[in-house]
Amino acid sequence: MAEPEQASTAKPFTFWLLSGLCAALALASLGCLFIFYSSGDSEKLRAISTGQHLLIDPKTGTIDGNMRASEPVPEPEATAEETVTTPDDEPPAFDIGTAQDADPTQEIQSDNPIDDFVASDDEVANAIPAYPRTNASLNAAPNPELTETTQSGSLPKAGAAGTPMRYYGRPFTPTLNKPVIAIVITHLGASKTATEQALKLPLDVTLAFNPYAEYTPLWLEGARNLGHESWLMLPVEPEGFPANDPGPLSLLQAASEAQNKQRLHQVMQKAAGFAGLVLPPDQTLTDNKAARDLLLEEAKERGIALLLSEKPLGLAANAFAEAGDHALTAQVMLDAVPTSDAITKQLALLEATAREKGFALGVSLGYPAGITAIDAWVKKLDAAQFQLAPATALMGRK
Repeated sequence: MAEPEQASTAKPFTFWLLSGLCAALALASLGCLFIFYSSGDSEKLRAISTGQHLLIDPKTGTIDGNMRASEPVPEPEATAEETVTTPDDEPPAFDIGTAQDADPTQEIQSDNPIDDFVASDDEVANAIPAYPRTNASLNAAPNPELTETTQSGSLPKAGAAGTPMRYYGRPFTPTLNKPVIAIVITHLGASKTATEQALKLPLDVTLAFNPYAEYTPLWLEGARNLGHESWLMLPVEPEGFPANDPGPLSLLQAASEAQNKQRLHQVMQKAAGFAGLVLPPDQTLTDNKAARDLLLEEAKERGIALLLSEKPLGLAANAFAEAGDHALTAQVMLDAVPTSDAITKQLALLEATAREKGFALGVSLGYPAGITAIDAWVKKLDAAQFQLAPATALMGRK
């Protein structure tokens, strides 16, 4: 009678042992899946394969996809459990979660034309062409008399030599009773192809460079050596924010004055010799009085220009109109629809505006189609009716 009792005892023991092993394997599998997905690898693969979205790695806060950081980020030597930190005065490159309290796992669709012009690895590998100084070159930069040296870098300032806007701008002599037209090509520096194309435009065409692009200091210097008046783009809060996020240097309505001032200075420290700052067409920052006043006060005190790519509404329009000696507003967006027919119609509108007002300023988003159309238009421009001018030549005109 003892043997049956032993068998009955062994059976449940074996059953529970096997059940425990199965449960342990299941838990281990779930743990592996959790680690895999929390690391963001699947998100990275999707970003690389599609190239259409900005995707945030939940673990490190970095982004893969179309956008690139302004400086290469080395591979961290930290282990999986360690976190990689950056200096307090330098925000992580494109860490969109830093700009606002957004969900770090959020997938962000970017409508920013900068994204279309991120340099490929092959382009980055090629050296930036050399543009030596010639008789056509603009005043050398930086001028020590127009430079404020700070612990974090150099900033433009008004001084004995005048203002950076005038000193670094392109000289211009207006012709009596002839309408003046200025064109600014924006978002340059991130694409070697588009930037080289823009540099071949007539010298009175103004160029504006992306502060996030790695080679912007070199491109801007080269443009000025050729004789082009050059500006910097200013990342600010756009429509659709935070889903449409302009990056870690962006000035925001909800940010404190100290934060916005620091970011403004960081942008101005990206290159030397720029005449002013260009705000993108979809910006909403100037709706905020404190942010708007900060921009206008800094521009006036430092002697740099501000350009709104699109006319603001309400109180913002009045404020910028009153600051006409160092603020401009574009009348025509040339290539918001980047097709040949649409751009041709906008260029015709630019001419009509110049006839009516005596001057007109058009802004291009830097699309290749826009640059090509503008180049063809300039070559056919009737010099007897219009005069092409750098953007700073329109300062003070209303």
